[in-house]
Amino acid sequence: MNNIRVNVSVTHAIELLINSLNEVNSLSPSSNNVNLITMISMLVKVPTRSSSAIKSLEVDALNGTALCEFTNGKVYQYENVSKRAIINVLFNPDVSLGFWVNNNLVNTERTQIVQDEYQLLAARFAKLDKKIEAELPSFA
Repeated sequence: MNNIRVNVSVTHAIELLINSLNEVNSLSPSSNNVNLITMISMLVKVPTRSSSAIKSLEVDALNGTALCEFTNGKVYQYENVSKRAIINVLFNPDVSLGFWVNNNLVNTERTQIVQDEYQLLAARFAKLDKKIEAELPSFA
């Protein structure tokens, strides 16, 4: 039995995966695959590394999103994150999480915050405020 051995660099593997993702996203809108793919949100937890600022980081290379929890307890969800950067942080254990978050989420014009904990709390209070409307009895 002959085994074929292929040597692929990490950079080349990342490029192949990104090209595959781009091909999937460029399918025609009439295809059922596109609707299925846009509905799937697959956050993958980045392997833990020592960080004084980042408690956890979850990324989705297919949709270009990231969910970052800081050590102070604040949680932010970002969209339009570079797919190449996401794959790099997943497969390159030498990348510092704090460095990656600063360069690819916080200090870049490309990404934007989708939700943060304050927006979630404000939405909850807005719902509560609408429910608490009550009429007081009149004493005449």
